[in-house]
Amino acid sequence: MTGRERFLTALTGGIPDRVPIFDFLDSQVFIERITGRWPQAYNAKDVMDATLSYGLDGAFIGYGGFGGFDTTEEQEIDEKHYRDEWGTVYEKSAYSWPTDAPVDFPIKGREDLKKYRLPDPELPERLSEIRLAQSMAGDRAAIVGGVSGPLTTATLICGLTNIFTWAYDDPELVREIFRLSNEYYLAAVKKLIGAKVDVICIPEDLGFASAPFFGLDQFRKLLLPFIEELFDLAAGGGVPAFLHCDGNINLYLDDLAAMKLNGLHPIQRTAGMSIKTVREKYGRRLCLIGNVDSSHTLVRGGSGEIICQTLEVIRDAGCEGSLILASDSDLRNEMPFEKVDLMFRTA
Repeated sequence: MTGRERFLTALTGGIPDRVPIFDFLDSQVFIERITGRWPQAYNAKDVMDATLSYGLDGAFIGYGGFGGFDTTEEQEIDEKHYRDEWGTVYEKSAYSWPTDAPVDFPIKGREDLKKYRLPDPELPERLSEIRLAQSMAGDRAAIVGGVSGPLTTATLICGLTNIFTWAYDDPELVREIFRLSNEYYLAAVKKLIGAKVDVICIPEDLGFASAPFFGLDQFRKLLLPFIEELFDLAAGGGVPAFLHCDGNINLYLDDLAAMKLNGLHPIQRTAGMSIKTVREKYGRRLCLIGNVDSSHTLVRGGSGEIICQTLEVIRDAGCEGSLILASDSDLRNEMPFEKVDLMFRTA
């Protein structure tokens, strides 16, 4: 199988020739080790060179305007700060690559929302990185187009504290902001479908390490319909899609599994997520992606621990396919290349 075939076979519930390997390459260390270049920004050229040279089976490339990643339209404020096209002010930091830290937000209340104007999702250049990745990959790797979930967008343009406060004090305001996010990203999904992207990923963290962000009833009323709308559109366009969701989301799993999604990433082990339990409960209905501990094992773990945990993931969730091997979050600079390499080589 080619990398693209392998990734798509697993994502759609099949049994590939071997377990596919994939991750979010949020590690300049990993990219430099493979390409010899230290990337200043997350970009298709460096990501694809690393993906193809190393032999990963898929690569994540965000749709243009993806909040926190794409800073092509940034306006410099001073040497440490800039404003992106969404109006969010970021502080430059070497510690949170590829995203910087949002420190000021364009929407602080209803009056700001009334005046707020979305960036234009239809600009042709928004597909330029996707097109480049496709031309480089051919069939060697699946191109995973990223579109932001409504809560993710809301936290970037309003701040997490405001969103959590308004969820109780003014839930309709939060719904309006989620609706605003979907106005942009539904258009993005349509563009990705038209561009024949292989896969769509919707990053949308829904929990802390200890518990989900919202109670189940509040989640269902406030947020779930907007997430579901994105997956419905992708499914209607014939493009398989998966949810990236850090945190402890055990409470939401039944609702998420009932949506038109193909996979769930990253099954965060350090947040109390058991890939074995998820597999036993949902069978091959969901392709499971991830689950190798990125907080401890891939940072400080010994070789035996890395090998055993990787094999454990495959044994618990991959014996009948529908598994893509990855860390339980993303690859980051604090992870020594040798440890990440051992995980992938074991798979």
